[in-house]
Amino acid sequence: REPTTASGLAALGVKYIVVHPGQKGATAATARRYHYIVRFTSPAGSVWQVGAQPAPTAVQDLENFSAVQGSPGGEYRWMVDGGLLGVSARGCATTCQGTVTFISGSNKVPRTLTVRDQGDGRILVRTRIPAWIPVRVTVPGVTLVHGHAQLLLSTDIPATRFESGIDGRLLSVYVREPKLTLASGVTRP
Repeated sequence: REPTTASGLAALGVKYIVVHPGQKGATAATARRYHYIVRFTSPAGSVWQVGAQPAPTAVQDLENFSAVQGSPGGEYRWMVDGGLLGVSARGCATTCQGTVTFISGSNKVPRTLTVRDQGDGRILVRTRIPAWIPVRVTVPGVTLVHGHAQLLLSTDIPATRFESGIDGRLLSVYVREPKLTLASGVTRP
């Protein structure tokens, strides 16, 4: 359902996916448009081959984030404690520089978000995240070594209970649409 999913799967080494009957948007036209090749179909489901090239860059949530929420194109994850983001770029044999951007908002109260380079502990950005108001966070100076870096995210106020109906999860800030822009200026999800 997302144009970038196939390239992300290819970067992880995924060759095929199984699509169950009744899956919204699972048509032959969608398969072609999103870089899949339908290899087998039956009433029980179909097998699609991932035909996209691996994504040149990626940002993944590695630790202390909730399950994905939101609809395609607007997906986000809540940080439930100190978070860890993984950043990667294909073709970065030694050292590359880049900037990570994402949209964020805070649960119930404003928080100060600090992003550090896990490798050397440098603070890359410290910014105020308002409660429930989305803001763009820009993290400059990300150093990728052999194509990889990890960013530690922390807030000054611990996660608070999200009190919507029976939902009592502890949530801090969310990360939506993370992207890495390499120093060359190419942006990739």
